[in-house]
Amino acid sequence: IVMEIQRPIIESEETARKDMPADRTQPAWLQAQHSLPFRDLSDDEFEVFSYLLLLRESPDDHVVYYGKTGDAGRDIVRIGKDGLIELIQCKRYTANVGIGEIRAELAKLCVNLFTKLIPLTPDRVTFYAVPDLTSPAKDLLENQSSWLEVCEDAIKAHLGEKPSSELLVFAKGWWPKTEHV
Repeated sequence: IVMEIQRPIIESEETARKDMPADRTQPAWLQAQHSLPFRDLSDDEFEVFSYLLLLRESPDDHVVYYGKTGDAGRDIVRIGKDGLIELIQCKRYTANVGIGEIRAELAKLCVNLFTKLIPLTPDRVTFYAVPDLTSPAKDLLENQSSWLEVCEDAIKAHLGEKPSSELLVFAKGWWPKTEHV
């Protein structure tokens, strides 16, 4: 039996900071470094940092952190004051995030939206990726036609079985605005 650990949804900076491990990473500041040391953070620290950054950048938006396990393919959800719904998936790897990971995440999102495990349909899906996405992964996010070519196989790999015809119709019609940061 596989049990999925559910965790509470975090909706405040205070709760997010309390969720950080006691032995959290504290990367040294490097004088000559021209970017933040995201690679030195743990996966959880990167997600919480991204959440805290969004809270600061978008104080008028409703920002919720799901993170860790049971997030259904959305680490953070931002609902803008204009009603725009953005799902954010954080990926922190030692090398660039490849097309396989992005294809798998898109398949998981698609299935979870279809089954209503994720109740809100996003207007945008954003990947926060460290260090970056590979060119093929970027191409997949930028071209719905690329998704259409791989969606059936990607969903089959995610489910472990052939997807239903209803799911495939949904997958071929579903395409939010996508981007990566």
